[in-house]
Amino acid sequence: MATNLHDLSIGAPDDGFAQLLHINGGITGALKTVYDGDATATIVELSSAAFNITGAGTFQYGGVAVTSTAAELNILDGVTSTAAELNILDGVTTNTTELNYLDGTTLGTAVASKVLACDASKDLNLNGGDFTAVLGTFTGNLTVNSNYVMEGYATGRNVMRVTYIKIEAGGTPGTNLTVSDISTTNNTYNSVSTLTTSTNITSGGGAGGGSFSFINADLTMNLTETVIGPGAISPIAIDVENSDATALYTFDFSLSSGNMKLTPYKNGSNTVAANWVNVLTTAGDKVHLKIVYWTST
Repeated sequence: MATNLHDLSIGAPDDGFAQLLHINGGITGALKTVYDGDATATIVELSSAAFNITGAGTFQYGGVAVTSTAAELNILDGVTSTAAELNILDGVTTNTTELNYLDGTTLGTAVASKVLACDASKDLNLNGGDFTAVLGTFTGNLTVNSNYVMEGYATGRNVMRVTYIKIEAGGTPGTNLTVSDISTTNNTYNSVSTLTTSTNITSGGGAGGGSFSFINADLTMNLTETVIGPGAISPIAIDVENSDATALYTFDFSLSSGNMKLTPYKNGSNTVAANWVNVLTTAGDKVHLKIVYWTST
């Protein structure tokens, strides 16, 4: 038979009630306060399934107060990291905003407001964005869309091209012209591929079609690319005015609405442009011109 310790005095008569911890009604499935023998409540609660400390911040380990909350300690529940893995964070000074620059990063392709990361081939696509290097130094070949970048044009791309064209008397010499692109990989550099032959064109644009037109002294190359600057023009073959040996010509070119105008000047009157049909007056008359220029596309 169990002994009832209620009001049981142990020890010398002047010791009072023995300091026996007890729980009113005994331990059950519900948390109950633990009392000492003087019926003073402690901060400890017990049940048949749980142990609870009721005073926040009163738990100590080795004499040092544990200040973490239960919610904070529960963050560790399920963590499988080792001490070495956690120590990787030692000394990290980043913040949430900086870490979020990594969120949404696409390897090999630029994403707005995210870090740049090369793909497995060490390639990086700016995805329509701009790359600015202030006083930057590059080694090797720097290319943009497979065309070399050149200094001196701050608005966009600057693509160097060399085109070789033939201008000859048309079916009715002295009246019309035939103009064609005779560029090859051996005689030009990075030439455009969109120039088409204009046959028997007349001044003002009549007949012929194709990529060329002329009005008197101005022969225009109508390119799909936008020309941003002329470089140089060089006559390669000249047979003009029925092979007149005294007929010497120079040639100039200029920009016109993103295209190029080619203009002949006869020796002795270099300030006055010559009409193309007066230069190519006889069947077989022709001029071969190699042209250096820059486009933005």
